[in-house]
Amino acid sequence: MTNPSDAPELIAAARKADATIDPARIVVEKVRYPLDALHDARSKLLSEANAKRLPYKIYSVAVDAETSSLDVAVDTPTKANASIAQTLATTEVPLHFTQGQRITRSNWAEAKWHDHSPFIGGDVITDGNSYCSAGLPAVRMSDNTRVMVTAGHCFSQPERVYTGAGSTPSFGKFYED
Repeated sequence: MTNPSDAPELIAAARKADATIDPARIVVEKVRYPLDALHDARSKLLSEANAKRLPYKIYSVAVDAETSSLDVAVDTPTKANASIAQTLATTEVPLHFTQGQRITRSNWAEAKWHDHSPFIGGDVITDGNSYCSAGLPAVRMSDNTRVMVTAGHCFSQPERVYTGAGSTPSFGKFYED
């Protein structure tokens, strides 16, 4: 939590929703940035990369909610680290650069891009700029609609995300179906 003093209120609300929750098992940790700020920083960084205003190529950006930072896979981590002042002008969120690789069609096929309904956990999901993996398939009890549950760090709310179920898109293009 960005403000751990709010923890008792959060825990009380959780207990109200589910009386079987054991509050003794809850661990509250302070984080520097809320999740929406991390998502915003990722969007800004990807916008800079798409506009070719950075001296390195970004292959993926993962939100690390626990460390309040972004894990950025790039073509040359040394160049990215050397230009950190330029990058920090885009976002104040800490960045961790790692060696990445260009995502190709064969990579996605191997990562279950072409899966189809009912989808399984681990499927590639995208908003057209970032990629993450789907969590568990589920059925919404109120209307029996199939849904896919994924980690909160993957995308912000409300955001449309997609899985392949067919042809693999070029990086940065959205599906409309």
